[in-house]
Amino acid sequence: GKPRKVVRVRPEPAYEAVMEGEPPEEGLDDERKPKEDVVTLKVAVNADYLKYAFIGKDEDGGEVEEPAPELLTFAETMMYRTREHSFRFKNTSGARMEVAWRVCYDNGEEDFSADAPFSVQPDNDALEAGESREVTIRFAPSEVDTYRRKVVGVIQDLATRPPKPAREPAEGEDGEEAPAEEEEEGEAPPEPQQQPEIALQGRSARPFCHFEMVDSDWLTGGRRPPGLTGPSGAAVDPGSHVVEFDSMGTQVRNTKRFFVMNPTNVNYKFRWECEDGKGAAVAHLASAFRCVHKEGFVLSGKKAEMVFEYTPDSDQLLESFWRFHIPEYDLAVPFVLVGHVKEPRIFFDKTYCNFNSLLVNHRGTQTVRLVNKEHIPFAFAFNGRTYGADENPPVVKITPSSGTVGPESDMELQVQFMPKIEKMYNYNAVCDVKKKATRLALNIKGEGFGTHANVNVEDERGTHLVTHHESTPVDFGDVHINETRVKTVTVTNSGKYPIELEWVTSRSRLLTIKPEKASLPKGDKCDIKLAFHPLTEARLDDHLCQLSIINGPKYNFSVSGAGRKPLLAFSLTKVDFGNCFLYRQGAQPATAVLRLTNEDNHDVSYDVVFDNKPFLELDASPTNLSPGQSEEITITFMPRELRQYHEYIGFNINGLYTVNVEVMGSGHECEVALANVNQFSYALGAVKVGTIVERRIKVRNASPVFASCSIEQAAARLEAFNITVRPTTFDLRPRETAELEVVFAPQSRILPFSEDLKMDVAGTNRTLMVLSASAVGVELKLESDMLFFGAIVKGTR
Repeated sequence: GKPRKVVRVRPEPAYEAVMEGEPPEEGLDDERKPKEDVVTLKVAVNADYLKYAFIGKDEDGGEVEEPAPELLTFAETMMYRTREHSFRFKNTSGARMEVAWRVCYDNGEEDFSADAPFSVQPDNDALEAGESREVTIRFAPSEVDTYRRKVVGVIQDLATRPPKPAREPAEGEDGEEAPAEEEEEGEAPPEPQQQPEIALQGRSARPFCHFEMVDSDWLTGGRRPPGLTGPSGAAVDPGSHVVEFDSMGTQVRNTKRFFVMNPTNVNYKFRWECEDGKGAAVAHLASAFRCVHKEGFVLSGKKAEMVFEYTPDSDQLLESFWRFHIPEYDLAVPFVLVGHVKEPRIFFDKTYCNFNSLLVNHRGTQTVRLVNKEHIPFAFAFNGRTYGADENPPVVKITPSSGTVGPESDMELQVQFMPKIEKMYNYNAVCDVKKKATRLALNIKGEGFGTHANVNVEDERGTHLVTHHESTPVDFGDVHINETRVKTVTVTNSGKYPIELEWVTSRSRLLTIKPEKASLPKGDKCDIKLAFHPLTEARLDDHLCQLSIINGPKYNFSVSGAGRKPLLAFSLTKVDFGNCFLYRQGAQPATAVLRLTNEDNHDVSYDVVFDNKPFLELDASPTNLSPGQSEEITITFMPRELRQYHEYIGFNINGLYTVNVEVMGSGHECEVALANVNQFSYALGAVKVGTIVERRIKVRNASPVFASCSIEQAAARLEAFNITVRPTTFDLRPRETAELEVVFAPQSRILPFSEDLKMDVAGTNRTLMVLSASAVGVELKLESDMLFFGAIVKGTR
């Protein structure tokens, strides 16, 4: 039928429309409109008519199109042999081309037989625009004949062209399709090419024998070194068959087997002959190469197996020349046996073990893996003499030192290094691997070093060297409580490498060591403080402290010390002022004297930890007392209230601990007064001059305070009035009463008077009583010792 245009529309893929605005709330209808965006879709299309070309080379080696070969004729080829012919095929169009190559008979039927003489590679191919490909045709006959075939390339869409437009038939014309006119615009499509086709022809011949073996390019591929010669110095026949051996190490028997086929209808005898010659110069070839079957028969149409062995004793490249003879046909075929020794891929994963610096008599271990990448196992053994394994004890030890490493596996080896003295060590441990021409070597190096530390202890007597052979005494002596006495242990690293140190001792509240651990670089030193700090009166006797140099010597110290209080003697540790009168301005306060004496053989300092108060004061500044020195401190008690007082005055000794002095007392009102209060205003009355009046007045101390009373001042003043008061001073114990004798002996008349008898009690002056009296007597006396007459006239009366 007529070609027709077919348009197929791909269905829309699954999608979700993007709507404008926010989605409605749940339960409401979505009234939004689909969102419209303008998207530019760029489409590139490349359309072309398929065409091809055969490519050759010009004189300059460049590519040039050439016509397809009409006939390829292969030269006469022996059965079981192969000849090849190649050509380059190119896609010269702008579209992708798929081509399938087929070998067909002359009638176009494809040759599918198993023993088809011709084959083509690749048989199916796809060429992009402008791409070319090498196409190879092989001729491999298996029978004697003359073969003719053709190779055809099947290219899809090679002849595809657009259909010509149909013209409406004119009136009176039949409905047959009329030829279309030339297109008014554009070029007409080119005529399609024919499918590529090449005729093939080849002829085969029957050989006397056929060697079923893999061909080697030892001679044809340029792999043979040019310095090698043939048998007896002659050139090597280029048509020689090559049998190559690849030996995995030395002393390994390698076998090559191949078949010789007799394609004739006659049985014949064969013989192998070596052309290497004789003598000592070629003795190594005779020991390396061996023909197992040097002669025998090959039956008609049958095969005979040939076996060669290669056992190398060195890694040298060897060639041995042989000839295969068939005496019946006087035929000799040259052979070259080539022996390669392939070094087994067995190796250490690292070629050295660097232990760097290691302390003498200390062990370092590293792991090395012996790796076998081959498909056969290999036995190995280390040569102990190469790394001093015969020493006792050895510096280097390898475990295991011998064994077998399995195919395509590895074995872990432990390398131990323990230096005996301070020096550099460098060993090349040789490992012999059986069947391996070269030996493996493992470099083992390291340095032995020792710790060189100088330890000194510094005290009041100076610096002393410490040895690790004996214990070193460290005596702190007597140390005041809460005081710290320090001794210094200095460690100097005089070696070439860093050292680490650590103190090992049982815990003690009296002793601290700082730092307990330290690391010292080369040439550096560390001062370690041993501090004795007693908190109570305690002793530390021969306390063991061990300074351990890591991986080095240990130093023992025997530490002793005693904690005691400073010998500062207090004359009083408790001051009881007892009952005291309340302090009044001008009164004499109660005082106590505290004596502090340094009975120690060291200076002792003290500081009073007390703030003066209105009722208790003392004047004591921070003081340092030399041995035997004393200091007195006055404590003043001035009670202001009617109550008991109880305070502690702290004395901080050497800034380390505190001694408290207890102070107690109580305040009381002064209740010293007349026993009879009605006598406060006491009248002696009017006493005649010359007479004596005596009165006794009782004074009572109603307070619990001892009272010292004095009326001296008042008595002296009353003597002017001829009044005598005795006694003028007296003491009253609590609740005690004393009598005062008052004597009034006037010597002249005294007008009435009234005087206060004041009494001084504990420095306070108060009125004990008021005395009143007068002295009377008979006495004539002019009323006036002068008369005044005023102004008188002279001579009158």
